[in-house]
Amino acid sequence: MDIEHSTHSWTTRSLHDTSEGLVGYQGCHCGAQRIVSVPAQTFAPVAEVDHPSTFATAGTTVSSA
Repeated sequence: MDIEHSTHSWTTRSLHDTSEGLVGYQGCHCGAQRIVSVPAQTFAPVAEVDHPSTFATAGTTVSSA
């Protein structure tokens, strides 16, 4: 295993949902490997999108009752 470089370039090989959160297996081009985890309680939504039926169709007018 070549460990001459000072920083690794990690590539995620696989991700798995578990009862505790996410577990990921990563590897570097030098042959180094690591396992990373993200606890479920740290997940936060990054975006929220309204249901498509709430959007107006182009060319229509939305009025309130």
